Amino acid sequence: MGRHITVTTYGLTETSALGTHNNAENYLKKPASVGGPMPPLVEARIVDPSGQDLPTGTQGEICLKSASNFRCYWKNEEATTRAMLEGGWFRTGDMGYMDEDSDVFITDRIKEIVIRGGENISSREVEFAIYEHPEVIEAAVFGIPDPALGEKLVAMVGTKPDYHLTEEDLRKFLSSRLAGFKIPEEIRIQTDPLPRLGSGKLSKLQLKQTYQERLKRAEVIAP
Repeated sequence: MGRHITVTTYGLTETSALGTHNNAENYLKKPASVGGPMPPLVEARIVDPSGQDLPTGTQGEICLKSASNFRCYWKNEEATTRAMLEGGWFRTGDMGYMDEDSDVFITDRIKEIVIRGGENISSREVEFAIYEHPEVIEAAVFGIPDPALGEKLVAMVGTKPDYHLTEEDLRKFLSSRLAGFKIPEEIRIQTDPLPRLGSGKLSKLQLKQTYQERLKRAEVIAP
């Protein structure tokens, strides 16, 4: 009674949820890690865009190879080819790195890296900074096309109904936590819940669509 054990695991449907595992003393030492693979059942590696291994501590794409990796995407050879490296390695689409103990640290989804004026910005890093504000209960950061910079950063932020956080307040708060180029150009604050998927995750696709529809409507209304 009174004893609590925290466990972090990482895997994907394509790896039959088998991936990495972090618990006990290792979790206390590295709470930000999802742990290491469990050989001989699972192996992990970090690769660059061309599929070449990267040095320890270098950020790249996490790849997994397990005894239960999927064979293919049903009737979609092109997607299967994109997802697999030679030798049965699955490209997870997650960015991260491995330390000297082979523990994995996830930093972002590749699709959620926003490239603004040549600078790579992790939406996850910006979200973590926003969540530090005591009035914020949920936040989603994503990029939308921008003719000058390639992409610009947008933050959709949810607060409690009885709070009155402003965009200026949040920008000022973030200025001491993030480099200037990582602070979103567009911040939308609302008290209504942000849309979520059936899994409970925030639906960034729906948020992007809603935001871009608002922009189109504004363009139509503008003289």
